[in-house]
Amino acid sequence: FNRTDHPGGRFTSWIIKKYEDANACEALSMIGFAIEETVSILYSYLWNGLKTTDMDPEDYVFFPLHILVDDGHADLLKNGFKAYWRENPEQCKAAPRLVLEVLDRRSVMMDELRGLVDAE
Repeated sequence: FNRTDHPGGRFTSWIIKKYEDANACEALSMIGFAIEETVSILYSYLWNGLKTTDMDPEDYVFFPLHILVDDGHADLLKNGFKAYWRENPEQCKAAPRLVLEVLDRRSVMMDELRGLVDAE
């Protein structure tokens, strides 16, 4: 997961560091709002692209499974964030900035991945 020679590895290393440096409220905001809340939309684009290839659907079943089976991760994480916010809003003041940073960095990762695909 920490392959710095690959976009996914760079993103993973980057976000793990963000989580390590964050307090609980900040970490919940990043994973709840910037990661889990966006999974279904992101995976839908990936799934639609994979369906246009000659890959066996069994090789990418991960994507429709995670799109179609909403197990409530985002809601649980966002509720945890809200509980921290109610208890002490000051500890959550960096949350909006951090969520935007994660979304921006994830966008960079996707652009880098697209560059790899286009180079093939």
